[in-house]
Amino acid sequence: MGSSGRHVLVIHPLCPTSYRLVVGLEGRGLLSRVDLEVLYTPRPLGGVFPWSVPLLVSPEGEPLAMDPLEPGEAAAILEGRAPPRGGGLEEAFATSVLYSAFASSVALAHRGLEPMLDESFLKPALRLAWAALAPGEARERLQASLPGLYARERERIARALSVAVVRHLWYSGWGAGELEGVDEGVVGAVVLSMASVGRAFLPPEPGKPDMAGFMAGFIRRRARGLLAKVEREHREIVGDRRYWALIGERPRR
Repeated sequence: MGSSGRHVLVIHPLCPTSYRLVVGLEGRGLLSRVDLEVLYTPRPLGGVFPWSVPLLVSPEGEPLAMDPLEPGEAAAILEGRAPPRGGGLEEAFATSVLYSAFASSVALAHRGLEPMLDESFLKPALRLAWAALAPGEARERLQASLPGLYARERERIARALSVAVVRHLWYSGWGAGELEGVDEGVVGAVVLSMASVGRAFLPPEPGKPDMAGFMAGFIRRRARGLLAKVEREHREIVGDRRYWALIGERPRR
């Protein structure tokens, strides 16, 4: 990855942020500056761990930025400018967890944010390539605040992750009627499956993830609205023929 001397943009075609980023970079005339890596199947990515897509990787193989990653920020990076910075360390860290269904699932499965202190997450989440801060220093600064940060953010994480759970259940054939009757056992099982690869990444004593009951209630109450959101995003992406031509793929569904 990155052997061409260009940045690599790791995407999944059905990811709404990946979709907006590809279309936005094309509109700015910058899509030709990246090699697209379409992540359908598990495979090594040159030592880069894809916590979230889209993920922008330097020509040298360093993870630079991941979701939330909008076209303006990606354009600044590709043009050699420092990306705009806003908020503090905790805010950037928490936002990257929220925008990653995998990181959010890991947080609830482990009942805390400690797993995301790995530099594979910190580098792109905090845009450390432009910060006067090494991964170890960022880890030390965040460490003490993690329990309080998790307590403050766990409901927001659960709400955001509920959309991803609905999406997975919809992929599996669930409709509004089934979603209106979903229970915490099903939600917990989905979250655990999203937080792991087989047994890899499961906590030492796996159990019902934090906030599973809250999420089940949230989904039951908002089943039709959440399902409409998921279906609308999917139709928009699958129906954009220009987009699929840009990424050299064809819609699968």
